[in-house]
Amino acid sequence: MWVGEGERFPADPATVLEAFEREYARIFGLTIPDVAIEVVTWRLAVTGDAGAADPNPSATGSSTQPVATRPVVFGRRAAATPTPVYRRAEIAAGARFKGPAIIEERETTAVIRPGWSVVVSNDGSLIATRGGATQ
Repeated sequence: MWVGEGERFPADPATVLEAFEREYARIFGLTIPDVAIEVVTWRLAVTGDAGAADPNPSATGSSTQPVATRPVVFGRRAAATPTPVYRRAEIAAGARFKGPAIIEERETTAVIRPGWSVVVSNDGSLIATRGGATQ
């Protein structure tokens, strides 16, 4: 049921009740007097001016060193391998390292398996190459 748009809520409670009862009667053919109405879902749309996007983002980290080491098992019945752990936001552009590695960030974790290598591009992307050299 649409009640309008604007910088402030465009309808008072009586107008919302009247619109609801009209729509309910249209769908079900009747209204039910003396029964409280409960709003279960509100859908809002919001717009605003966005700042200009940087077409050339750059990695902001300055470190190339892991922050910790964690034992990780990479195969069935394999022994745990001491695996360096990096914080994604702290890794500098141009950083290079070989797997195994764990790269943690707030939204996800990247696991670089043994035999892979990683280069951090200028925009912060992780470019993993199987068997790749890190030089």
